[in-house]
Amino acid sequence: MENVEIKFRKTFAQAIDFLRANGFDVTKSPRPAVKIEHAKYFLDNVGMRILKECGQEWHKINAEEEILSWLTDNTNLGLALMGGCGNGKTLFAMKILPTIIYMTSERVCGCCHVRQLHDKWGEVIKRDILVIDDVGTEEMVNEYGIKHYPFMELVNICEEKNKLLIITTNLNGEELRNKYDERTYSRLRGMTRTIVFKGKDNRIYGNEHKA
Repeated sequence: MENVEIKFRKTFAQAIDFLRANGFDVTKSPRPAVKIEHAKYFLDNVGMRILKECGQEWHKINAEEEILSWLTDNTNLGLALMGGCGNGKTLFAMKILPTIIYMTSERVCGCCHVRQLHDKWGEVIKRDILVIDDVGTEEMVNEYGIKHYPFMELVNICEEKNKLLIITTNLNGEELRNKYDERTYSRLRGMTRTIVFKGKDNRIYGNEHKA
């Protein structure tokens, strides 16, 4: 075979850097990695301190083994915490997890309830790790006559920019698909690891137990 001399004006790395700087992102940076050594120590101790600060008694984190597996190595996936009301999803996602991530990596999570997402959009979307609570409970936003769900737009951006998305929801997979659409649900499944929180409503149980 005849030898052919191939000349490049730019190296691959130079081409990628130039194109990215001009808004054309050929490649994606990987999603933020969560690889925490001694994950159980952090889960137990941070959880205990936060519950104490909230005036609550310490109890074992629901789905602890699956949570510890994710904290040890998230394999570039976010989290979809599903299950009924009052079993610890919000406490873990909105308080314990962001604290552990900051303590071990100094990364700040963008956290908000899904019904506040439209108002806090700029504050949340600038982060690489996003935590959205109670997905599926929000109404459509009417903006200049156009109705839309900000959460659907957030999922698209997380997929395009490889942001790490963590959600809590009381809905199951079929209910999420019906709330949004097949495309959003497919992207959500591809970006997250599902963990189902089971058990009683601790808010109700706790009040009955104190009574």
